[in-house]
Amino acid sequence: MPELPEVETVVQSIRHKLIGNEFEKIEVRWPKVLFNFSKSDFLNNLVKRKIERVDRRAKFIIIGFNKGILAIHLRMTGKLYLQNNISQKKHISAIITMNNDNYLIFEDTRKFGKFYYYKSQNYLNNKLGIEPLSNDMNDRFLLNILHNKKRMIKALLLDQHIIAGLEYMSPKNMFYRLELYQKNFEHLLTLKQDGFNSIEGTSSDSSTANEFWDTKGNSWGAEILIKKSSGRLNGWIGYTYAETQYFTEPSGWHYPNFDRTHTLNIVSSFEMTKDLEINAALTNSSGNPYTKILGRAYDWKQNLNSNTFWYPLDSYIVGEKNTERYDDYFRIDVGMIRKGGNLFGLEYDTFWQIMNLTRHLNILTYQYRTETDPLTGNQLGVERRATPMFPLIFTFGVKFEF
Repeated sequence: MPELPEVETVVQSIRHKLIGNEFEKIEVRWPKVLFNFSKSDFLNNLVKRKIERVDRRAKFIIIGFNKGILAIHLRMTGKLYLQNNISQKKHISAIITMNNDNYLIFEDTRKFGKFYYYKSQNYLNNKLGIEPLSNDMNDRFLLNILHNKKRMIKALLLDQHIIAGLEYMSPKNMFYRLELYQKNFEHLLTLKQDGFNSIEGTSSDSSTANEFWDTKGNSWGAEILIKKSSGRLNGWIGYTYAETQYFTEPSGWHYPNFDRTHTLNIVSSFEMTKDLEINAALTNSSGNPYTKILGRAYDWKQNLNSNTFWYPLDSYIVGEKNTERYDDYFRIDVGMIRKGGNLFGLEYDTFWQIMNLTRHLNILTYQYRTETDPLTGNQLGVERRATPMFPLIFTFGVKFEF
């Protein structure tokens, strides 16, 4: 997703070649790129009219005329640029011919980007919040909007109705973001476990179907993101520190099963040629918490309908709730994308990927059983075996363009 500083960079790169010039015609290669107007509306309202300004409003690129504006949103993969010839790239959504021998090209792989036509900018101004780079964005403004709010600070600061964007782009086209968050939870539901154990305190002959503990919790953490999205080599590095704890009556404060304290993600792709791209991803994180099995407890239960009258009953003895963690999660994936294939006139791309290249054992859970002496038949205790999430996996896919 292009961030606000990246959109500002696009505006600055095209502004000087657009202002004072005119649109002559448009070639629409992806009809849905025109969101709230048609090609004929474009020709009637925007062609042969002098461009007076090129600005940014939130993440919209605004091309303004004496009457009306063309607003462009890049969405996830949109690219807007000028060049002096018509591009033959396969993901072009629209090409606007200028009167100065240039072409304004909108390229969008995922086809989420959109063009909007408005008679004035009032609609967008009423819909969006304050500009973060304007003089009105100051400590007094932040105090006024935050002092009576009860929302999470992250969601509040990124709300487009309050602040139109909050990120930083370096002069070298590197994007940086730091986010902090804190959240308290009330009245969550935790399913009671069936069967005896020392934490839940229920007996084996009682049913806990559809019974829950009233749960509260809290979480806080920090996220750091560094991203490069231009050039032949691009990708991002993200690190998250997170602390989450739940509280239930029998277990007290404990880590939930999904908690991971540290998470590092590195994703990169390199364009070797215009038709060949290689990519790689690395993930390393703390292991998820689990409740340790300490051993087995054996007992006898009476059954008057049996010839023996008694039968053995055993169950696991468990430690404190989620005080142990699985080994660290580690995974490397590599892949390749081959573009520009053609089969009976249909263009297609092929994708190859190898998941878990190092065949690292990432534990999903443990399976337990009673360890028995093969010579005497005596029960020695409890042994466990790790269940992996997935092995080394090869994948292949084909995407056709219709």
